[in-house]
Amino acid sequence: MQYFKQALREATSPINIKRDLALMNRFQRVYMAVTIWAFVYTGDYSSSGWTSLITGLVLAFYLIMLASGRLTNFFWGLLTNGIWLLMSIHNHLVGDILNQGFFFVMQFVGMVA
Repeated sequence: MQYFKQALREATSPINIKRDLALMNRFQRVYMAVTIWAFVYTGDYSSSGWTSLITGLVLAFYLIMLASGRLTNFFWGLLTNGIWLLMSIHNHLVGDILNQGFFFVMQFVGMVA
């Protein structure tokens, strides 16, 4: 239990998150800018459009931190899987609910490992 608390504290630490975001390289920053550009270009400013933007940005942060081997990828993974889990529940997608529920739980397992 002590390892879990320490891992959770490290993965969700605002200091670590800021540091990891500051260490993103130029290509990764361009990737984030393209995500925002695509949102503006489509012009869909409805609630689903904003949800798509937020989910896209969080997913991009998650994948970038995962590829970089950063511990904060579990924080972004929790957000990504949590959002997708809620969307799956809202749309009654049973397979997606099971899939995202599994990966949500596995974020905690990954933190400890």
